[in-house]
Amino acid sequence: MGDMRELKPPKEHYRSPEEWIHSAGLDHNKRLKSYYKSDPIHLRQPKGLEQPVHWMYRAFESQKWRQRKGYVVIMPGGRICRSRCTILTPDHKEMWDLSWLVYRASNDPELQKLRRLPPVCDTAETVALLGMRESGIYYHWMVDVLPRFHMLRMLGIPADKYVLNGGWLAPFQLETLDMLGIPRDRLVYSDDNMHLKAKLLLVPGCEFGIVPKWALGFVRHELMEKPGIRPSGERNRLFISRARASKRKLLNEAELMNHLSKRGFRSVELETMPVAEQIKLFASAEIVIGPHGAGLTNLLFCKPGTKVIELFSPNHMHTCYPVVSHHTGLEHYYLVGIGDRPPEFVNPRIHADDIQIDPKQFRSILKLAGIT
Repeated sequence: MGDMRELKPPKEHYRSPEEWIHSAGLDHNKRLKSYYKSDPIHLRQPKGLEQPVHWMYRAFESQKWRQRKGYVVIMPGGRICRSRCTILTPDHKEMWDLSWLVYRASNDPELQKLRRLPPVCDTAETVALLGMRESGIYYHWMVDVLPRFHMLRMLGIPADKYVLNGGWLAPFQLETLDMLGIPRDRLVYSDDNMHLKAKLLLVPGCEFGIVPKWALGFVRHELMEKPGIRPSGERNRLFISRARASKRKLLNEAELMNHLSKRGFRSVELETMPVAEQIKLFASAEIVIGPHGAGLTNLLFCKPGTKVIELFSPNHMHTCYPVVSHHTGLEHYYLVGIGDRPPEFVNPRIHADDIQIDPKQFRSILKLAGIT
C-alpha cells in the first residue's frame, strides 16, 4: 500500500447501490447480488398477563412481516473512509444507503467539516466491509454482522481483508470470528485516518425488515451445530442477571431470584463466559428468564419448546427477541415492570431505564407459563 493524493470531501451522493449502478451505466447483475426472498410471514404472538396483549405485539399475527433479504454490492475501486467506514464510489460520491447511520442520511456528519480527507491508501486486494455501526453490541454482531459472512461465502469471491468498526470492539467478536475460521491477520480496524481504496470492495448488507430466519440459521449452524455443541442431559433453568450491567438493571433481582432458586433456577452472568460456553448453556435450557438485554440473543441456540420470560421497563419495550423465539420455535412470554406506562402506540425507548417487577405479577406469569 502507498499514499496517494489527498481529496476534498465529496459534495454529491448516491442514495442506493442501484442508483450508482444505473448512473455509471454498469451491469446490474455483475455489481449487485441478492440472496433469499423477503418472504413475508405471520409471527407468533408472545403471551402476557394483560388482555389484549401489549400494543407492540398485537399485529404479530394479524399482519405479515417482511424478512430481510440479503445482498452484496461489488464495487471495483471502492473506498472506505474514516472510522465510520463511509463508502465512497469510484466517481467520488458518498453511498448513503449503505451508511453507518443506516437511515439514508450522511454517513459521517463530520466528514463535510474537513478541508481534506485522509490520504488515500491503495491496495491491490479484495476488501469486504463489515463495519456496522452497532457491531459492538452482542445482539447486532450475532444477528446483523455475522450473517454477512454467509452472503460473502455464497458470492464466492474470496476477501483478502475484512474491515471492522474499530471504534467498538469486543472480545466476543474475535471469539466468533475464530469459530468461523477467519484469520486475525486478515482483520482491519477502521479509524479516522483510514481512507482505503480496494481493487475490489465487497459490501454485504440487508434490506429493511425483521431479522430473517436464514440469518439465525447460519449463526446457529456455524457456532453450534458445526463445532458439535449439542444439548447435554441437563435441563437448565436460567435466570440472566444484569448485576454487572451499567443500565437496565433489575432493581429487585435478589427478591425474584430467591423465588426462582426454589424452583431450580440458577443465576448466570453471561459477561463472564466465553461465547462457546454460553451457547452450550442455552442449548440445554428448559426455561430462560431475564430482563431485556443482549444476553437474550443466545435464545437462537435454544431447542424448540424452550420457555422464555422477558422482563421490561414500561418505557422500553422491544420486538426483537419475540421474533428470535418465533424463528427458533420457543414459547415467549413477557412481563412489564412497575411504573407509569406511556400512552398506547408510544414507546419512549429509554434504553437505560431500570426495571422493577411486581412479585405478585411475577408469580402470575410463572403460573401462566406452567413453571412450578
